[in-house]
Amino acid sequence: IMKASFKNNNQIAIILCTYNGAQYLSEQLESIIKQTFSNWTLYIRDDGSTDNTIEIIHNYLLLDNRIIFCEKLEKHIGPQKGFIGMLECVESELYMFCDQDDVWLPTKIQLSVDVYNDIYVKNPCKPIVVHTDVAVVDENLAVLESSHWLSCRLNPDELKNYNYLAICCYTQGNTMLFNNEAKKISFPYSGEFMHDWWISTRVIKSKGIIKSIYIPTLLYRQHSNNVLGFKYGNSNRIFYKILNITNVINDNLEFYKNIRKDNYGSVLKFVWYKIRLLIKRYSKVDKIGIL
Repeated sequence: IMKASFKNNNQIAIILCTYNGAQYLSEQLESIIKQTFSNWTLYIRDDGSTDNTIEIIHNYLLLDNRIIFCEKLEKHIGPQKGFIGMLECVESELYMFCDQDDVWLPTKIQLSVDVYNDIYVKNPCKPIVVHTDVAVVDENLAVLESSHWLSCRLNPDELKNYNYLAICCYTQGNTMLFNNEAKKISFPYSGEFMHDWWISTRVIKSKGIIKSIYIPTLLYRQHSNNVLGFKYGNSNRIFYKILNITNVINDNLEFYKNIRKDNYGSVLKFVWYKIRLLIKRYSKVDKIGIL
């Protein structure tokens, strides 16, 4: 890891990458400032916004001295390199990623820190990732899914090994809290994978700990200008996948080509674990109460 440019004097470094996010950015920043847990520093990098994102950031720099704008960084590198690049530049005890258009629920940080502390007491030298469920909302914050995990029939505690995590990255970046040990093993970075997928799979491969919290801690906003997003609602239903089987096959083949570069194994292994994942999701009532 290169020498950090920013030494965080608070416990948590929150990393926020912005790009033309003016429409929703203030709501996100307000939700961070109003967190019940206050021992954090928010590091913001912008990827070359042309709207008034920068103006909003400068306004909040005057409102809260825990917010730092990292202005002199390379522009137009995209979200995955943006988040990983900032992670490399910041030295902290704990880290969180933040999207520009969500709303954090008031106890988001405190809940994750409490769970992390319980794990750390017994595992002080291990890489640790704590992550949570989300509520999916539309651009006006109307709820589309009160629990994304329930809606897509996902039970992360059944998928705590690399073979599953690599094909179903349930550790969503904007819900993660992780320690410096997890950061250290995430470098060097390959440059081809999303930041949350990369860090989580490094932790699993190194026999670290991933702890899932079955509580939504943020409102994950879906809108027409999402830089990053995921499938929700009908697109996660089995009948939708059957009706769109050609697209599903093509998407999976493209995805396999990528994880093969991470030494995932043969295409037969990939298909086998995909089938096992479907069986886990659709064959029974699981511990999070899905019928």
